[in-house]
Amino acid sequence: TSSAAVPNYDIVPDDANYAWPHGAFDSSSGKLYLLSKKLVEYPSAPASMPTGTPIATTTSFEGGDGGDVEIVNGYTYVTEYNGNRLAVFKGIPTATAKPNFYLGSPGEDSTGTPVNTLLTNYLVTNPQVATLGGAMAISSDFDRKLYVWKKIPATDGAKPDLVWKTQNQNDSNPLRAMDFQPDSNAATTAADGRPLFALAGEKTFVVWRSIPTATTDSPVLNIKDSIGNVTFGGKLRVAADNKYFYLLDGEKKVIYVWAGLPADKNDSPDFTISATVDRIRSDGTWLIGTSLYASPNILVWPVSSLSQNVAPTGTVGFRMNLPQDALVANGVLYVADTGFHRVLVWNSISAALAGASPDAYLGAVSSTDVSPAHSATDLRWAASLWVANGYLWVGERKFGHRVLRYALS
Repeated sequence: TSSAAVPNYDIVPDDANYAWPHGAFDSSSGKLYLLSKKLVEYPSAPASMPTGTPIATTTSFEGGDGGDVEIVNGYTYVTEYNGNRLAVFKGIPTATAKPNFYLGSPGEDSTGTPVNTLLTNYLVTNPQVATLGGAMAISSDFDRKLYVWKKIPATDGAKPDLVWKTQNQNDSNPLRAMDFQPDSNAATTAADGRPLFALAGEKTFVVWRSIPTATTDSPVLNIKDSIGNVTFGGKLRVAADNKYFYLLDGEKKVIYVWAGLPADKNDSPDFTISATVDRIRSDGTWLIGTSLYASPNILVWPVSSLSQNVAPTGTVGFRMNLPQDALVANGVLYVADTGFHRVLVWNSISAALAGASPDAYLGAVSSTDVSPAHSATDLRWAASLWVANGYLWVGERKFGHRVLRYALS
């Protein structure tokens, strides 16, 4: 081959949207084995497009984009990235073979489904934390779930009391029928004096009047694709305070603002603000916008002066690397400096707006420490923040996946 060579053909799996196919050639037979949604055997690299034969068809694989196949010493090892396990077959699997055993999993459960320890251990992906009324909610975007603790946990590894799915589009109750990856939340006392908890992501936002601690707690709003005179572009992010309800369309770079909670799907926003931001937060005094790519990364508006297309009154220009969240609590500014694996803290937002350096660098040993480390107390991809009841909660994005709590006293 040469640098100018082009492929003779592409092998595309049956479900090309499910996962990238990965695998290997068997050195003894020359055959190719690829895993995407199915495990497929191909004849040895012919000159024209080969026809694949699915094997081990009675086995449920969860390969995802990190699946793989290797054949070593008479065994076929199938890496199930999304299943957190390896399915192991003695020899090459037949058409209906089941694994001889699993690595990283105790095997099949009582229903014959391979145990996924990501689920049994409640591993979250890209968590967003919120607390309200003594309860805690953590959303997990990849698996479309909301984990709920009826009482805010105070120990490591506490398991949730219940798990909501945001992928239940066939529910007969239209307020509960949804299918989206939650990647933003808000929890506060709303303009009407009642508690409010909201989730948003993709082109959907959902609102409850508290963190839903019972399976009977239905949302009061479940809005998809559009509301009033607004059609969503995507990447919705939500914020709320005791005066306004905010919805950021991350694709269109517009913040939609309602005085109080929207009444229903026909309720158009009271005004809009164009802003190049990717996430928003409000504590009722300051509306904070965080931009991943545009500098300065942090835009600030006083809530008291919000109006149609009002410009931010200040910015925070400190050097950051792909920050994914920022908020103000009790006058203190917190920024998740994701790419530098730390949380920046200014004890006064006024000082931050005036150009002062942070007062603290959580997860870093010094102001110049911008590299990930490997101890339990170091941060990796700090990406979401929540402050309440004297604690700072930090959610790590891929590939940290943890939620850490810091005492602020």
